[in-house]
Amino acid sequence: MPKYNEKKYQFGRAISAVAFTKAFHPTIKGRENIPSDGPLIFCGNHLHVWDQYPVMCATKVTIHWMAKKEYFESKLGPIFKFMGCICVDRQNNPHESKEIAIEYLREGHNIGLFAEGTRNGLKDNHINDLYTYLKNVIGTDIEFEQFKSEIVKDNPRFSQIELIKKLFEEGLIPQSSLYYCLTHAKLALSDFLRMGLITTEDYNNSLLLPLKYGAVSMAQETDARIVPFAVTGDYKTNNNNLMVNFGEAFKVEEDLSASNEKLKQKILTLVNDNYQSRP
Repeated sequence: MPKYNEKKYQFGRAISAVAFTKAFHPTIKGRENIPSDGPLIFCGNHLHVWDQYPVMCATKVTIHWMAKKEYFESKLGPIFKFMGCICVDRQNNPHESKEIAIEYLREGHNIGLFAEGTRNGLKDNHINDLYTYLKNVIGTDIEFEQFKSEIVKDNPRFSQIELIKKLFEEGLIPQSSLYYCLTHAKLALSDFLRMGLITTEDYNNSLLLPLKYGAVSMAQETDARIVPFAVTGDYKTNNNNLMVNFGEAFKVEEDLSASNEKLKQKILTLVNDNYQSRP
């Protein structure tokens, strides 16, 4: 099993938690659902490269986060190595990271991962739905091609709320509509669902990409418990809407498909709970 320094992690976690909390003031819900003993797999949705930090603020247990190789090769690489993260090389040896994670779990340690496999962004099939909403409900006079080009320019990846804010910042929706979408509705897509512009399945798919099977398969192989969590909000200083919510830990069933669906529904429930409890 790869060597790691527990004291390094705890030192880094303590410093990071203080700085992160001071900057972003994350709200922590469901902390009591985090077991004190492992092995545990922390698994949640993925919106931002910093999504592990709200989790690290919530618990002192050591977590080995699985992170793609590109992060280790970036300017943040030394931090990922210092904190005992597991490097995931998707191109050359995607299975090695899973084997390392399983070793950690078998030794009673904990890992963290994002089962979506990548950061959640706006899917192409929702562009028409969003345009219809803005055109018919809000009344924007933007033409579709302009609307689409602003969204897909440089192939950005947005959460749904980040998209609404971007459209506002670029002058494509008025201040009054932004207030309605973000303050009254809390999450614009909940209006799409209520007005019948999208289905419940589309709404849930917009919040969470299909989950990979890594979390449930490793949990089954090592008898680890999965701790589901959901992060919502913005990584902007003093914005005060960043929230992490933990559900009850559970063990997977023999049927991996059923267990993966169970994990998905737990994360979706936590995501929606976050949005419903926002001030």
